Amino acid sequence: MCNRTIKTVTSPSEFGDLVIPAASILDPMQSAQLAEQRLAITMARAKGEALYRCHECGEPVYIARTFQADGNGGLHFRHFQSEMAKACKWRIGGSVRDLGAIRFNGQQEGNEHFRLKHALAEALAQDSYFWSVAVEKQIVGETTGTRRQPDVSARFLNGELVGFDLQLAGMSVKDIAGRNSFYLENDIHHVWLTSASDLERLRTQSFQDIYFGIGASIYCASPAALEASEAEGQLQLDDLQIVPNLGDKGIYCSWQVGRVGVERILRDLPTRQAYGITAFGRAFSDQVDQDTHQAVRRLRDACMAGASWPSVAADWTIVAKAVHGRNGKMAQSDNVHLMLAWLALAEELNRVAAAPDGYAAEFNRRTARLLAVRNAANWVSLIDLVLTRHPTLNNHLGPDHLQQIGQLRRRRVAGHYQQFHRSMIAICFPFLAYWLLAKAPDFPPSFRG
Repeated sequence: MCNRTIKTVTSPSEFGDLVIPAASILDPMQSAQLAEQRLAITMARAKGEALYRCHECGEPVYIARTFQADGNGGLHFRHFQSEMAKACKWRIGGSVRDLGAIRFNGQQEGNEHFRLKHALAEALAQDSYFWSVAVEKQIVGETTGTRRQPDVSARFLNGELVGFDLQLAGMSVKDIAGRNSFYLENDIHHVWLTSASDLERLRTQSFQDIYFGIGASIYCASPAALEASEAEGQLQLDDLQIVPNLGDKGIYCSWQVGRVGVERILRDLPTRQAYGITAFGRAFSDQVDQDTHQAVRRLRDACMAGASWPSVAADWTIVAKAVHGRNGKMAQSDNVHLMLAWLALAEELNRVAAAPDGYAAEFNRRTARLLAVRNAANWVSLIDLVLTRHPTLNNHLGPDHLQQIGQLRRRRVAGHYQQFHRSMIAICFPFLAYWLLAKAPDFPPSFRG
C-alpha cells in the first residue's frame, strides 16, 4: 500500500459536496472500476468539471497507481499538474507513469509499428467488405471539427468509417479519453489493437485503461491472424479476453485467445462492454460443479424471499467451500444475508421492464433494513457500485435513503465487506463478477495451439 498524501476528497452529489476519506473510495476499488473512474475523471476535466477535489485546497485530483517490483501497488489521489494551481501541503510531484504514459522501448513503436500497420492495411485491402483503405489519413470530425489520424482507416460496406489504432506503447489516459470521445462524437467506429510481441505491456495501467473500457478485451494483430486474413480474403484478428479461473488456492485471471471476424471486430462499444461483463460472470459460474450450482440456486431463491441467516447457512457453507468464500460465522456477523437479499431484488428490478406490484416497496424496506445495521458503512461501497452501474434503481429509493448512503460514504471503516465476500457475491450474482474479480492477469496470453 502506498502513502496517501491526500487523505480526504470532496465529491459532488445532489445533496451537496460530500467529504469522503480517500480510503473509502480507493480500498474497495478493483481494476475495471479504476479504469472507468480514471477515464470519467479525465472526461469531466475536459468539460471543466471535477469528480473529485482535494479537501485541503479544493483543486481537482485524479487516481494514480504506484507500481512495485512485485507487480502490486497502491492507489492514491494526486493533484493535476498546473502552473495556476494553489499551494497545498498535500501536493506532491507528478509523474508521467501516474497518467499511464510510458516511454517507447527503443524502436518498438517505430519499426514494428510501421510493419504492422501496413500489414493490417493490406489485410483490409484483401477483404471485399472494406474499401478506401488508407494509412495515417487525417480525419476531420464532421460533428466537432477536430482532427485525428488513426494508424489505418477504411470504409465498410455502406460507407461506415472505421479507424484502427495500433497501440504498442503506453499513452496518457487523457489521450485515450480524447480518442474515444472523438470517434464516438463523430459516429466513427474505432478499434484498439495491439501486437503479439512484448505482451507484458498489457499489465501496465495505460493498457488497462484501454481494455477495461472495452469489457476486458483487446484485439491483437498477430502474424497468424494477418496471414489468415490475406489468405482467406476476410479480416481476422485475435481477441484477447480476460477470464476468471477458480484455482485450488484462490481465484485468478488469465487471458483467453480466440480468432474473430468482422462481425465481432465491428461490434459497437456498448455491445462489447456488455458482452465482456456478461461473459466474465458466465465463465466464473461455469467453473463450479452441479451440486454447487444447485446450492447457489437455493441460496439465491432464499435471498430473493428475504430469508433469515439460518435458512441460508447450510447452502452458504457448500458454496463457500467451492469458491474460497469466508466461513458462515463471519458471514453471519457481517450481515451478508441482508446484502444478498438486497442484491437479489435489485437484480430483479433491473431485469424487468415494469416492476411487479410490491417490489419497489419491498426494495425500500430491504434498503432501510440494510442501512440500519451496525456495519452498514462496510457495505456502502458495494451499494454505491450497484446503484452507479444500474442508476434506474435509484428511482425505487426515497431521498432519505440516498442521503443516508451519502452519509455512510463519509465514514472511515476498517474493512469493505465486498472484498471479504466478493467470490460469494460473484457466484450468486454474476452481473457483479466483472466488477469484483476482474484484474490484469499476471502472465501474458499464449498463442500456442
